[in-house]
Amino acid sequence: VDTTGAGDSYIAGFVAAMAAGMDLQPCMQAGASTAARTCTHWGG
Repeated sequence: VDTTGAGDSYIAGFVAAMAAGMDLQPCMQAGASTAARTCTHWGG
């Protein structure tokens, strides 16, 4: 719907997963999942 804020959301999900001690691949998946949720509504 709207990609505003998707990059910021990706970084937030990635960093949160890293802080939880996850490996790189799961961190990237967490970031992508968080960014995807952000894109489901209008506005950041």
